[in-house]
Amino acid sequence: MTKTENFIPSVNSALRVLELLMEEKYQSATLSEISIALSINISTCLRILKTLQKKHFVSYDEQSKKYQLGFFPALVGDRAKEINNYLSIIANQLSEAQSDIKHMLLLSQPINDAEMVYVAKEESQSLVRLTANVGEKFPIIVGAMGKCFMAHLPQEKAEDILKNFAAENKLPHYAENSIATIDAYKKEIEKIRQDRFSESHSEYIPGVSAIACPIFNSKKEVAFIVGIYFSGSLNHLEKQELVEKLQKLADQITGSVSVFI
Repeated sequence: MTKTENFIPSVNSALRVLELLMEEKYQSATLSEISIALSINISTCLRILKTLQKKHFVSYDEQSKKYQLGFFPALVGDRAKEINNYLSIIANQLSEAQSDIKHMLLLSQPINDAEMVYVAKEESQSLVRLTANVGEKFPIIVGAMGKCFMAHLPQEKAEDILKNFAAENKLPHYAENSIATIDAYKKEIEKIRQDRFSESHSEYIPGVSAIACPIFNSKKEVAFIVGIYFSGSLNHLEKQELVEKLQKLADQITGSVSVFI
């Protein structure tokens, strides 16, 4: 059976609708907004939404005429955490570490060769809050998390991914300090392999800085990336202290979850 035969377009479209409603920008959206964002025919989109509404995956506000996630995805998420014990373990370790680290902690993993997704978050104690949500996706090559993941892939795999993003050796520009070329990116990830951590400053989102470390599975393959997110910059001593704490946390999580994955 081919991959095409295993693929059901209507199911894929319904899942894309749910993924869209998970995003901050579209957490409450009209039929037209959803249809345009996903390039789905408006009548088809309406049928999908009505089906999801009937099963409580989405809800509909008659006054605003907007759709948002219903209560059932939350139940699915809670049940998934119960089944996948390692996610609960990681969430607990992030919570414990946050009291010492005091910055936002995020956990991400790849969902394909183009994107990563945040799967866990622990908020900062700072009055200045950064916007990042569980379920939010981002390009697999960007920022501290993306670079950290790419650095721990087999070299051939990483190069193939970079080629898919590049146009004539140039990479997409997201923010002020985005890495511009494949050659510069390769130098960066080689340094990350040696340092055992990555960092970024306004590479994907303006004004946002991050430090990230890898988490490995039982086969010594990178499975997750854990990162510290903050606004502005740190002095050398502050950065070194956070790097050491994050590396320790990443090692602890690796030790805890490698028996499961």
